[in-house]
Amino acid sequence: MSIKDLLQNHSESQIHQSIEAELIRSHNEIRCARGDLNKATSRLNFCIEAIKSIQEQQSETRTTSK
Repeated sequence: MSIKDLLQNHSESQIHQSIEAELIRSHNEIRCARGDLNKATSRLNFCIEAIKSIQEQQSETRTTSK
């Protein structure tokens, strides 16, 4: 449905309610996406720290065994 059709076939009140509902949905989607980004960032940080830790242990083992 085009905006022109929407404006011709619905009252101002209906349009207002529809836009408000879309804004609320969009806001909630953004909030959820931010949460997902935070979770993914935490996972990435954990993996990076784990890799660093493993590399340090390997480096210490090589140094100790020489």
